[in-house]
Amino acid sequence: MKHRYLSLPAPARAGKLRPPVADAEPDPVSDAQPRHAALWRRFAAALVDAAIIGGLVLLVGGTDVVSGTVDPAGTLVLAGSLAMFYRVLFEGSRLAATPGKLAVRLRVTDLNGGRLTYATAAARAWPWWLPGACAGIAPSLVPAAALACLIAAAFIPLSATRRGLHDRMAGTVVVDRRTPTTREGAPQE
Repeated sequence: MKHRYLSLPAPARAGKLRPPVADAEPDPVSDAQPRHAALWRRFAAALVDAAIIGGLVLLVGGTDVVSGTVDPAGTLVLAGSLAMFYRVLFEGSRLAATPGKLAVRLRVTDLNGGRLTYATAAARAWPWWLPGACAGIAPSLVPAAALACLIAAAFIPLSATRRGLHDRMAGTVVVDRRTPTTREGAPQE
């Protein structure tokens, strides 16, 4: 993003523009490599998002207030649905990040540094809705779904680019929000 408060050099302000220099140094912004998200920052973002989603589940109907009972399968289906819509809504938007990722200065981009489509954000969100979907189909499948989610997350610390299985499947990467990009389609900072 162009900064509004940057002023032009004195000759340009006076109407005397200098000719461009032929042997100019390469632009450090366009040549910069993305700074991949540190594992601890992704974990912190996940905790913030889990707290928000948990609060939403309680507000929307995680418990029967009159009897004080909880339907575990129904609550898991509700949590999975809310988690998916929450992630797709935020990661597919111009923000390119959930509130948890915003809090720790991360964003989700495609492999070219561009913004995600809502379909790509939905493909990336499967570890959060899979256990809920399994609870709705057959609660006995929930442990297997939870194991699949853990395997997806296990890829994050094992790769140089810090991409989980869900990131690889969707063609996405989580980067530091301050990573400068000028590639076409990249979110403007």
